[in-house]
Amino acid sequence: MVVGDITNYSTISEVTDNQVIARSLNYLWHELNKVLRAHRGTLNHYAGDALYAVWALRTIPKANELAIDFALAANRRVDELAPTLPLRAPDGAPIRMGWGVVQGRAAIAAMTRTVTAVIGDATNVAFRLAGIAGRAGRPDVMVTAGVHGAVEEHYVWGRPEQVPIKGRRGLETIFPVVAREPSPGSGPMSAPPSPR
Repeated sequence: MVVGDITNYSTISEVTDNQVIARSLNYLWHELNKVLRAHRGTLNHYAGDALYAVWALRTIPKANELAIDFALAANRRVDELAPTLPLRAPDGAPIRMGWGVVQGRAAIAAMTRTVTAVIGDATNVAFRLAGIAGRAGRPDVMVTAGVHGAVEEHYVWGRPEQVPIKGRRGLETIFPVVAREPSPGSGPMSAPPSPR
């Protein structure tokens, strides 16, 4: 599962016209859904400023890689689109997003006749990771130890850290994704993004 979350959204929504928020989010989600489809993900739902996407590991063996690749590509797309959107941080800066990638079991629940939700511990952890990614000097994409262990050789990683996850006991080890490792014969790896 991947959750993407707009940083400082509560503050932004407090000082921004509702119509501006609605138009900006509609356009942003439309564009990110294109990126999601290209990475074989399924949109689970939107929750205000957050996007929830899932991959079925049983049927998509490279689900972990596709999820991380989606988060990296979606974050680049946000960086491209944000300067064109009227939705802005209170200081006028373009919006940013944090992304959390987790692997785990989840249950499908029909919340209404038209909305199906993926619920469980993995959903909670993904949401919490998205809420800290891209903040306090952290990179924009963070993954759990389970995801890291499944795809470690395919990415360049930052330093892991242990963080509390609201609603859970103990600490969760999380890993920042710096970049995708180049495939053999693809030439030198591009420089990692500069810290924000």
